[in-house]
Formats: sequence, C-alpha cells, structure tokens
Amino acid sequence: MNSVLPDLRPRPLSFDEVWNRVDPLATDLSLDPAQAGLASLPYSELNGPGFERLIYELLLSENQRPWFFGCSGQAQYGIDIVTDISGEQYVYQCKNYAVVPSWPEVRAALTKFESEWLNDMSLPAPREFVYCCPQPLNDEKFLVEWETFKDAFQKRTGVAVSFWDRNAIDSRLRRLPDLVAGLFSDSYAELFCGRDEWRNDPWIRVQQGPGRFLVVNRFLDRHNRQAIYIAEPHEKLFLTALEQSSAVAIRGLPGMGKSFLALELSCRLRQPLRRIYYATLKDATSPERLWQSARRRLSLPSVFVLDDCHLDLRAVDTLLERLDPEIQSGKLKIILNIRDQVGGGADQLDDTPAWLAQLKKEDAIIDLRVDIERTLGVILQLRTDFTGLSRSRLKKLHKACGGDLLLLDQILRNLNTPENIDTLNVDGLLASVRDNYFGSNRPLPTLAKLAALAQFDLVPRADFFEGQWEPGEEAAADPLMTRLFGPQRYQFLHSSLATLVLRALAQLNTSEQALDEEVAAITTDTLSDYFLHLGETPAGSGEFALALHQLLGTQPHLSSDTTAAGRVRAAVIGNKQIQAVIERNLEDQSFDNLGLCIRALTDTDHPAKPDYLELIRQRFRILFERANNNADQIGMSTFGSGLLALEKFAPEMQSTILEEHGPEAFLSIIRAAGTLFEFLKLLENTMPGFRTRLFDYFTPEQAKTLIDKTIAAGRSIGTVGLAMRELADADPDALARLEQAIGAPGFVRLILANGTLFELFGTLQYASPTFRSALLDELTPTHAEVLIDKTIAAGRSIGTLTFAMRELGDTDPEMLARLEQAIGAPAFLRLILANGTLFEMFGTLKHSNPNFRTALLDQFSAKEAEILIDKTIAVGRSIGTLNFAMRKVGDANPKVLARLERTIGVPGFVRLILANGTVFELFRILEYST
Repeated sequence: MNSVLPDLRPRPLSFDEVWNRVDPLATDLSLDPAQAGLASLPYSELNGPGFERLIYELLLSENQRPWFFGCSGQAQYGIDIVTDISGEQYVYQCKNYAVVPSWPEVRAALTKFESEWLNDMSLPAPREFVYCCPQPLNDEKFLVEWETFKDAFQKRTGVAVSFWDRNAIDSRLRRLPDLVAGLFSDSYAELFCGRDEWRNDPWIRVQQGPGRFLVVNRFLDRHNRQAIYIAEPHEKLFLTALEQSSAVAIRGLPGMGKSFLALELSCRLRQPLRRIYYATLKDATSPERLWQSARRRLSLPSVFVLDDCHLDLRAVDTLLERLDPEIQSGKLKIILNIRDQVGGGADQLDDTPAWLAQLKKEDAIIDLRVDIERTLGVILQLRTDFTGLSRSRLKKLHKACGGDLLLLDQILRNLNTPENIDTLNVDGLLASVRDNYFGSNRPLPTLAKLAALAQFDLVPRADFFEGQWEPGEEAAADPLMTRLFGPQRYQFLHSSLATLVLRALAQLNTSEQALDEEVAAITTDTLSDYFLHLGETPAGSGEFALALHQLLGTQPHLSSDTTAAGRVRAAVIGNKQIQAVIERNLEDQSFDNLGLCIRALTDTDHPAKPDYLELIRQRFRILFERANNNADQIGMSTFGSGLLALEKFAPEMQSTILEEHGPEAFLSIIRAAGTLFEFLKLLENTMPGFRTRLFDYFTPEQAKTLIDKTIAAGRSIGTVGLAMRELADADPDALARLEQAIGAPGFVRLILANGTLFELFGTLQYASPTFRSALLDELTPTHAEVLIDKTIAAGRSIGTLTFAMRELGDTDPEMLARLEQAIGAPAFLRLILANGTLFEMFGTLKHSNPNFRTALLDQFSAKEAEILIDKTIAVGRSIGTLNFAMRKVGDANPKVLARLERTIGVPGFVRLILANGTVFELFRILEYST
C-alpha cells in the first residue's frame, strides 16, 4: 500500500493559521513591572512564538506586509518571517535567547540560511537577512567578528546582513505603547513608553479574560463557545461597507445583540487581522479623550467598537470629524452601535445627524429588525437540539422574546425540549431569574430601583442609593453591574436584563394581573426621585440634562404594551417639581431635550404639553439674549432640532416663535455665533414663507461672512451636499436662492479651504443645473490640482468617489463630462495611484464618459498597472468582486476592457489572484475577460 507523504514545502500560512500566531484576542502577559523588572522589557517571558509575534507586529507597524514562513512540520531553512518591499524580499530569523548568544551561534544561523535556502533549495536571494534577538549584541569582539563576516557574506551571496538586538527593538517599541500593552501589559505601556494614564483610557483592548466591561466578558464567553449568530447578509454588508468607508453603524432596539454583532464581525476581519478596541458612551467620556486614545492605538491595524452612540449623537459627530483623516485613509475602522427604532420615518426620536445620513448614503448601516428568521438563526446557534423546530413553536418563541436576544437566551435556558414551548409563559420565568441571580425570593428594593433606571441606560450616581441598601443587597447586585468612578456610579450589565430583573423582583409584591402596572409605578417613582436628586446636586444641571436626554431617547421593554414607556416618560417630565428644575436651569437644556419632551407629551396627550411649549418659547428667548455674545453654544448647535420638533408636533407654536423673533433676528444670531451649517439648519426646519423672507434679508455680504466663519472653524463640509439635497427635496426655489446668495465663487472658495474632491462632487451632485454650470466655470485647472493634492494628503480612500461619478452621470452626463475635463485624466490617475487600488481604476472606468475612459487609458501604462497591483495586494483586499467590475466595463465598452487587460497583463493578473484570491476568482475572471 502506497503512503502519501506530507507536503513539507514552505508556504504562506492561511488566515486561520495566522490568527493562531497573532490572535488579536490573545491576552497580554499581565506583567507587573515592579516584579518583572523596571529596567527593560521582559522579552524572555514571550518565549519563541511570542517573540516571533513581536517582530511580525513591529514590521506591521512600519507599514510592511510580513508573512510567517512555513508552519509546523515544514522546513523553514532558518527563516521565520518574510516581508516584501517594492518587489524585494527581506527575511527575518527570530531567536529569543535567555542569555546573550555567542558569535558562533549567530554565525551558525547565517550559515544554515546560506546552505539550505540559497544553495540546497535555490530559493530567490532576498535583499537582506535580519537576525533578531532580544539580547544586547554590543560586545566589541562580537561586533568586530560581525562586521568582517557580513561583508564577506554579502560579497559571496549578494545578500545584506543586519541584526535587531535589544537596543534596536527597544528603540522601536518605545514609540509603540499599543504594541507593548498588547504583548506585556498596560503597566509596561505606561512605564516603558512613558504614556501616563494608559490604563484609564476609554478604549480597552478586547482580550481573553475578565475585563472592565461586562458586555465584553459576555461576548468572549459566547465567542469562545461559537454561540453568536451572524446573518449572512449582515456579514456581507459589514465587510463591503468597511472596505468602502471604514465606518459602519449598527442600529436596532435594545436586546437585539448590537454589541455582540459588532464584536463578532470584528473578529472576522482577516485581511489584515485587526486588534479590537471597545468603549461606551455610558462612561460619559468626552469625544476629545476618545479621539486622543484612539490615535494612540493605531500602530497596528485596528477596529474600534463604540457602544451606546445614541446617548450623545453630537459627541459621535465630533469624534468622527476628529478621526476623519485616519478613517478616510483606511488605517482605522470604526463601528458605531446605536439604539434606535429602525424605520421610524417621520416618527423618529430626533432629526438624523449628518454623520448617520452620510453612512446611510454609503450603505454603511446595518439595521437589525425584529425578524423571525433571525430569531430562528439565534435559536439554532444556541440550541442545536432545536433543529427542526415547527413553525408554530418558532412563532410563539419569537413573539415571547419580541426580538430581544438576551430574553431569548434566558427563555432557552429554561426549556428542556421544544415541547416546553407549548406551555411557555415569559412571566413564569421570573422565578428562575430570581433563583439564577439571587438564589432566593427575598425582596431587594434598592436593586429594583437600580434596575428601573438601567432600563433607560441610565448610569446612576452611587450617592442616590446611599443609606438605602439592605444587608447583603449590594453584594447580590454585584454580578449584575460594574462600578464607575468620577463620581462613583453603578452601570447595569444590560438594559434588557434590567427589565427582566425588575419584573422578577416586582412580582414578589403583586399579582400577575397587576405586574405591568407595578413595574411602571416603580419605574416612574424611581425616575422622578432620581431626577429630583440630580436637580439638588451641586453643579448637577449639566448631568440632569444628559440624563434627561437618555430618558427621552431610550426605548425600553417595560411590558408587552408598546405605549408603556411613553406613559412613564410623560409622567416623569409632567411632574411639576421636575418641570421646575428644568425651568430653573433652562439655559443648560438643549432644544433636542425640549423637542423630545414635546414629542413624548404629544404621544400620550399629556396635559403638561402647554407648559413645555411655553418652556421652549422661553428657551428661544434665552438663545436670542445670549447668542449675540456667543454665550449659548448649546442653543446655537441645537435650535434646528427645536424647530423640527415644533414643525412635527406643534406647528402653531413654531409659527409663533418664528414671528416673535423674525427672519432678521435669526440671521443676526447666526451671523454672530454660527456658521453656514446653522443657516442651512434654519432653512431646512422652517416653512416656505419664512424661507422666502429669510432670503429677502440674506445679502451676499452676509453669505461671505458665514463662509469666512465656516472656513475659520475648519469644520469639514462633507454634509453640505446632503443639506443641499434635503433643501432641494423640500423647496427647490429656496435652494436656487441659496445658490444665488452664496454664489459659485463663494462655494468654490469654501470647498478649496475645507474640502476635497469629494465635497466638490457632492455639491455638484445636488446643486441645480444652472449652478453646476456656474461652479465649473469657476473651477480652474489650478483649483483642480489643489483639490487633488488635498484629497491625496488626506489619505482618503477614493472608493466612494466612483459612486459619486455614477450618480452625477445619471443626473447630468454633460456636467460629468465637463468635470472630467476640468480635472483631467493625468490628475485623476495621479489620485488613483496615490489613494486607490485596481478596484478604483475599474470603478472610474466603469462610471466615466467614453472620452474620459480613453484619455485615462492613454495615461495608464504597465508601470502604473504594476503599482496598482502592488497596492491591491498590500491592502489584502479580496478580489471576489473584481470580476463584476470587469463585466461592467466590458458591457460598457469591450475595447476599453481589452486595453485594460493588455496594460495589466496576464502575469499581473496571475500575481494578483495568487496573492488575494482563490481558484474561484480565477474562474470568474476567465469568465468575464475578453
């Protein structure tokens, strides 16, 4: 019988094998410098594999693309890691000796490489051989031997030789605290790299073992058990969106698994592998700290998951604007989890922030809906013994959990067989909740209050509960919460679990029929007491406003009655004492909060609505008193939301307020304390007649002032195009008057100062045809060069630029042709070579006009094709969609496809497929090529 010998030839590792070597979730060594040594990094604790990982990550941090050479059982010829720079290979041998190696040991390593790699196997000679050892190779005798040997070695083999010893590695790691923290500990990042407060940064690395956030601990438990369900469409949308825009939002109601989904999808990013960082806005962290903390963690490819974005949409806006260069370059990927009702339409809690509208435009939002098929997927992921579940039982389970996956998990724990579903009663599980978490049926009234607040994602101050804990009660609550500080607060594990715990505790004091009323009463009383407590706390008005926003913007599951939460909110804000606190600190309240109050009171037909209409009227008076002195930034940044809420729920009051102050006064405060963005918000959220009167007062001089202030603020103008689109949909005449007032020279000046080529495309896309023509009349070749340079300097991926070309081409093909002519094929190719890959080349050809395609291909030589292939390989992007791009180009013009194929060449395509594809991509490209 013939036996098949194993294939021992070296090859690059698969993605799963690389994961095992550099597992992003692997825990650091948790070393204490006081014990492991303060003088230097304890490299010996890494052992051999850990030291190889260190060198691999160092190369990644220097923007190289290393790969491990061979795997267990394969000959490695003295080489551990290979990297490629501009077509030339560099090879690395990693030796983690406990003591300084002798010269004969180092010489033996080089001799082995020469004998086995260069002579026996005749493998290609690399540019350089690098010997890596975490010991100081600075003995004078050693260095003399080294210099003599390396000169002779290079003369004999053509391969340069160098070493990375402790000194070389230390000097690199001192500027890489995230790499040091990931391998050794956060403490070493602080001491060795001199980064104070690293351990207290808002972003924490997701790694095995207990951590700061309970949600991360629960995720890791599920991840390790492979018990997290991911719907295929969600995974496909996620990967596509992150390739195109580097930012994705996951939106849905509480309990739908947003955090688990974001973290699990992050683990599926394999090209390249990325470290995963987590933070939550429940920490009340400023966007400035989040920004600075994220930038300190970008040495390696990383993905940042920000939870609870709904708590402060403006903080997210500020963070994204700060991180825009890193996001656009693709160096940083970010996932934003938002609690929101999906598909709310006109009944949304608030007007959509510009950053969310932009992600929507880019198809970068994953909407989690209450879907029975998703429920089935989760059931089968958690309970394989439920395979074959009948449709009727599935419907009953789905209805019982209402799409809340945490509740579904609790239900499944209490079901022994599918037959148990037939007699399922969710409130019947409450006894098991008490037993699982508390081991008894004794009342826990203070914990019930904490759970009542946590339903709304509130993280209450500990001093609110002072003196209320009964003996042993706080200890019983410990597994369900974490303690935050500054001041001390209690954070519940999850809002859905909070509701479940509250119902379980409330059940001890009431009948089944009155359970919903009891839960609502506890919630209303606790919320009212807590807000009055905040109102009495020194310097607590800002905290009061933040908590109020969370109450108004969060949708908990109080009961099967979907209106219960609305009645609780209305009862709390309708409390006369709470109204008095709001009125007393009215200047600290945003128009967002007051608008949401109006909405809540309207939905429940609450008698306090007239009181709040008067409050919002007073708030506008405060704005007009203080805005001219630039003393009301809260009011200036949110007055558009106030006008929008009034337009929806109290149009008569909106009309009253607009008439009370008049268009000239509104323009005055915007001119004093606002920018063009505030003017656009005013236009969007007022009536057509008022817009007309605004423009009667809006002079070119005022437009120039607003443009100057917008430029001075340095604010990205990426949302101006979206604002123009919304204005065009609502009132085309108002858009025309806006264009006329600002003028094409003003818009071009603004784009040149605060924008890039993307903003030019966006403005052209939504402007009126006449104004498009005027803009292009203003755009000189010099302007085009400036915008190309700025787009390149921003490092912004140009993947979405082709979509803008497509939309502009669909809207106005002649204008697209004029724009292409203004920019020119050489400049456009320069942009693709700098910020794009082969995908962007295909996309540009696919959506451009025939004459521009020809001009672009005239500039595109084999040299440029080689550069784009290298870049496509370097970013590790799967080429699974390249065949579709080829098909589109071929459908549009087969001759263009043939020219492109000739320029790239068969060797180029084969090299690309071997690096980033599989046999499937080979067949697909053969299918659509000429």
